[in-house]
Amino acid sequence: MTDPSYDLADILRSPLEPERDERPRSRGWGATLAAFVLAAAATAAVVLALGRGEGAEPVAAAPTTAAPTTVAAVESRPAFPAGYTAIDDLVAVRPEEPQREDDRLLVPFTMVVARDAVVGDVARPLGGVWELRTAGDAVLSRRIVFDARRPSVFAAEFPTVEGEIESLMLVERWEGRQVATAVEFPWPGLGNPLPTPVVIDLGEGASLSLTHIALGNFFGQVRWRLSGAPYGLTDIEIRLYRDDGTTVGEYVPVGSSLDPQPRQGFTNLTWARGIRAEQDDAATLKIAVDAWTGTEVRVDIPVPLP
Repeated sequence: MTDPSYDLADILRSPLEPERDERPRSRGWGATLAAFVLAAAATAAVVLALGRGEGAEPVAAAPTTAAPTTVAAVESRPAFPAGYTAIDDLVAVRPEEPQREDDRLLVPFTMVVARDAVVGDVARPLGGVWELRTAGDAVLSRRIVFDARRPSVFAAEFPTVEGEIESLMLVERWEGRQVATAVEFPWPGLGNPLPTPVVIDLGEGASLSLTHIALGNFFGQVRWRLSGAPYGLTDIEIRLYRDDGTTVGEYVPVGSSLDPQPRQGFTNLTWARGIRAEQDDAATLKIAVDAWTGTEVRVDIPVPLP
């Protein structure tokens, strides 16, 4: 199990620091996933004006010969910007400068969707398995780290390697489906407020168990475990309501980790109302879950390093 004490900013140290993404909570991998959209479309309207002559006698029009019109060929636009490598029909990635530490090597990635794709229709990538090669070694990635606030950024973590990195390849892509659901309980106060595990049915034989829930004035954490599917990823948000149904506030995700073996992870949360804590006004707690369950697809996609 991954140590959740990793500082998220340290995990995702990338030279490309996108602005904070205030995405709506209806995520499509939208939430997620979430991602830069390159959409550009141009439309043209052709108006045909019909004139009508007024006079006592009609006048025959002299015959004319129309000159041939040459229409310039429309240049095909690439689906993705330069420097990005497609890993499926709708998603492309670009690795950033690798980050070396004592016991691991991180390769951050930025991600975009296809130029004319609708973001909400693009399933959020679940992760994948990457192979990194040096002159004398080849290692596979051991986990994928996501940032809930930057849905277009993730990092692949490898064991540390010696020597210059020669190549990077995606060897297993994960494809999946999204399930959005929620469970609701009376608000029992701060701490570990619910009996665990809380089991959520995801359909098709898959279920999500929330094995640990801890909520404080300003921070929280939920640990989860997936059953009935080879791979999975979750976004978890906890919202508090008053007796009259109005919102007190919410704990929103600030980072999540995916440990594919044995299909479990955690989500770190922060109280979105800043330094003012108002949880005592709450009567009801609702846990909203966006879950993606997936299967592995073997691929061999080389991705050039920066």
